Amino acid sequence: MRRYSLPLAGIVVAALLAGTYFMAQRETHAASGLVLQQKFPNHTSWVYTADFDEKEELVASGGEDGLRVWRMDSAREVYHRPGAIFLIRFLKDGSLLCADAYEGVLLLDPKTWKVQKCFGQKAVKIVAAVTESGDIIAASFSVAEVDHTKPPMSHTKIPMSFEIHVWQLVEMEWHESVLRGHQGPVNALAFHPHARQLISYGEDSTTRLWDLSSSKQIDQIGDSSPLTLDREVPQGRSDCSFSPSGDRLLVNGNIWDYAKGDEKPIRKSTMKKLGGQCAMFSPDGRWIAEGHSDGTLHLCDAETLVEKAAAKGSINGSPLTEVRFSRSGKFIVTAGKGIVPLFPAMEKKVKSDDTMVRVWRVNE
Repeated sequence: MRRYSLPLAGIVVAALLAGTYFMAQRETHAASGLVLQQKFPNHTSWVYTADFDEKEELVASGGEDGLRVWRMDSAREVYHRPGAIFLIRFLKDGSLLCADAYEGVLLLDPKTWKVQKCFGQKAVKIVAAVTESGDIIAASFSVAEVDHTKPPMSHTKIPMSFEIHVWQLVEMEWHESVLRGHQGPVNALAFHPHARQLISYGEDSTTRLWDLSSSKQIDQIGDSSPLTLDREVPQGRSDCSFSPSGDRLLVNGNIWDYAKGDEKPIRKSTMKKLGGQCAMFSPDGRWIAEGHSDGTLHLCDAETLVEKAAAKGSINGSPLTEVRFSRSGKFIVTAGKGIVPLFPAMEKKVKSDDTMVRVWRVNE
């Protein structure tokens, strides 16, 4: 019997390895350029945001069931904070910025997870951004009230504020300013990498560029069309981000050329529109990662937009809400809504929920 034990053990190990391989192939959708590195399974509802720390040792994710922080190597959850989280960003000093609808924009100490500083207010939706150094924070708070002029069964939330609040750290003190101009809720914010400028994209279909020194708008794409106030504050979000060099801009799936120093720096690009609803440039500017409404992650050449690889960011095809590169560009984290209607899920023979946060290794 002993002479069969080793061959049998080898067959078992081979079978396990084969099973692992085929499962990985299923999740990566045969994408040689994107390899599934890690999965974080504890979220129970929509996940809006995720990020890596500077050393790529931690991954933080946030959504309707709060903030969760994980060890990258073991997928062990090391911290959970209840709330409704719309943005998470690790800063260079190690602190963690967290936009929580229940409390406002928070700066957390990752050693103790205590709140160091709180900005703004609670809101139905918070859209926020922060510079890499953490010295400038921008946020828009969509505060809503119930319309009591309508019958009780048809009460509608009315968005009450479309302002952008900016806090700048000057000589160890935070100074606040307010940017006004959007005629609807703000859906995305991003800072220019080399200038004190802020980009905002709003529900009024305008993209606006702001000079932070003067708190004035200096450029705009699109004509503002004021929204009627008989609608709910939209829970969705869009993405806008600059390339690392600052010469290109991603806004809601469109690429714009950016000429710093010009009076009107945002210019049309000859590049086609991206297919994703969320996207980000890699830190070296070589790639663009896109998250699609069908749950797929796509890696494209930033110069040609030719696709290099694709993977299933969600197995059930639920939309991705954020894709984000690590600081080195070696990894991408994906987060998504995770929920699809029950009957379509049954037809596709998939689970109706997939709130898994996934990390992918970029093979070049």
